[in-house]
Amino acid sequence: MLEVDPQADPDATLCLRERPSPGETPTSTQILGTDYLRTLKKHYDALGSYLHTPTLAHIEQSKNHDYAKLALRCTQTVDSLEGALNSKVWNSTFSIRGVIEDQRVRVAPRQFCVACPQDDCGGEADILDRNVERGISWPCNGCGSQLTFALGVAITKRGGN
Repeated sequence: MLEVDPQADPDATLCLRERPSPGETPTSTQILGTDYLRTLKKHYDALGSYLHTPTLAHIEQSKNHDYAKLALRCTQTVDSLEGALNSKVWNSTFSIRGVIEDQRVRVAPRQFCVACPQDDCGGEADILDRNVERGISWPCNGCGSQLTFALGVAITKRGGN
């Protein structure tokens, strides 16, 4: 997953804030929990070298484990695990935002409407904000051209229309 989306594993805190009225700054925040995915992965990776049999190179070079460093890492890992296990938020990925209108929450994905740059087309595509980066491409739903994010939006292959 990280090869496709390097930002797929961030620690994330989910909270709610109510605005007194549109345009005003929220007066209070309610924290619902934190997902510690990246932190736990770092601890997992760091402890891996202690859990596996040393390589021949390590044995020949007399590389011994630093047990004081291991003890500190284990303490940090336990603290992170306690936080993760006590959190109400698990394995979270958010691509939406909610807006309260007329006592209802309206949820919409964070996306951009991208228009085809061909003058005679008028096609549009809704692209999630996490996909707005150079090199991402998609077919135009109007003319069939292949569109690609560059320094702007470029037509990389014209459609039949």
